[in-house]
Amino acid sequence: MSMESGDPERLKTNSYINLSEVRGRDVDKNTLLSKFLSESGQSHGFHVVSVVGMGGIGKTTLAQMVYNCASVEQDFERKMWVCVSEPFDEVRVAKAIVEDLEGQR
Repeated sequence: MSMESGDPERLKTNSYINLSEVRGRDVDKNTLLSKFLSESGQSHGFHVVSVVGMGGIGKTTLAQMVYNCASVEQDFERKMWVCVSEPFDEVRVAKAIVEDLEGQR
């Protein structure tokens, strides 16, 4: 808990995953992969997928599995992991994304 605000602190995620600890997500992973990979050949824009649901059901794990898949590495020139939590500040998130893409602050 944060002592100042009284709100619980949320853990920041990263893109790393130990696949030996994951069970039962292959169908979901393949569904997302087929969507990403079929669309990657048709356009040159951004691909954004929102994964929503109750806490603890494996949203981050699923995102990590897709992000680290070899076929995603091959089909996309650039990829980025963005951790967004409460309080959500879309300006701060967008600014961080652009800065990372441009390689400068």
